[in-house]
Amino acid sequence: MYNGGRIPTPWSHRWRRMRYGLLPVVSFCVCLTVTLWLWHRQGQLPHAVGEVEVVRMDVASGADGRLLPLSTVRPAWTLLDSVQAGQVIARLDSTQLDAQIEALQAGLTRLDAAVKAERAKLEAGENDRQQLYAREAARLQCELEQRRLEALKLQASIEADRADLQRLKTELEFLEPLYEKNMVPEKEYTNQKLLCTVVATRIEENVKTLAEVETQREATAARVAEFPALEETDVETVLEPLREAITEQQALIAALQPQIDALVIRAPASGHISAIYRWPGENVRRGDPIVAIAVQGGGYPAREPCIVSYVRQDQRIRPVEGMTVEVRVRAAASRPVATTVEQVGPQIEPVPLHQCRDPKLPEWGVPVRIRIPEGFLGRPGELIDITFKGT
Repeated sequence: MYNGGRIPTPWSHRWRRMRYGLLPVVSFCVCLTVTLWLWHRQGQLPHAVGEVEVVRMDVASGADGRLLPLSTVRPAWTLLDSVQAGQVIARLDSTQLDAQIEALQAGLTRLDAAVKAERAKLEAGENDRQQLYAREAARLQCELEQRRLEALKLQASIEADRADLQRLKTELEFLEPLYEKNMVPEKEYTNQKLLCTVVATRIEENVKTLAEVETQREATAARVAEFPALEETDVETVLEPLREAITEQQALIAALQPQIDALVIRAPASGHISAIYRWPGENVRRGDPIVAIAVQGGGYPAREPCIVSYVRQDQRIRPVEGMTVEVRVRAAASRPVATTVEQVGPQIEPVPLHQCRDPKLPEWGVPVRIRIPEGFLGRPGELIDITFKGT
């Protein structure tokens, strides 16, 4: 009979026992722990659905007219084109404005002839009376109105040139990037630039001339003030209708600049063209939308974008400003990101259909504005899962 020590178990047998007995238990526990962790991370039901704020801006026409092509190379925008704030969106035909300027210039010509005729009558009448000071006063009064009329004619010419210069600069603005890419001939680009220079020079000369005429008018007005008041009011009676007509023309000239500015429609913010309502060649009225811009970043430049969600009436959640929430995009392997509530609505409002649990059943809730965390990948209009913490 063997009375020696205990025979040791070989390591191969020990390893086999551990694989058959302990390893399955350990593997099961690890898999269960990982499954529970993944369920807690990915399978937790959100409290609400939110949406990254969408800002669409309709760019409307500022005047009545016909839409013109943007340029000979690119007549119109296309969907999803990128635009920058201040970039030209559309141009309007200036035919109506040109007709107004021509009518205004014709009215100024008639007033000029009327002032000259009254001046001749008054001077002749004063010659008959042999009243030197009265004749001189009448002449200065007429000269003063003549200066005013000259100033108005120059202003009308300046406004007409400004309208033409604005049109030329708009065309040059489209030709410049195309010229840099060698898509238009150099001659066309140079001619357009030269036309802008010629019109700009003419405007500068007219502005200088207008300043000189204003100086002469002020000098004439000072001389008129030196004369004593006439006992007879024939001059004032004759000139009063002409002064009113000149004042009316001044108001018409002042109204031209807003109309000139309205001929070129620019983008109010940077973004992408999301809809096109009118095309070149169509007639539009003031206020008619031309294109819609999806503002870049999901918000207006004056404020940060946000996530908008609704807390239903049947949920036992009372959101408050500063409450911690988790937001998560509906994508594979997405992770929740912590953020806070910025604002809570003051009243119950209808929930948008695309945020309802069943679009066929209307729902109501409290609107909640949630700050978008840094690095969040949600795009404007995308639905986001919201989980409120501390509820």
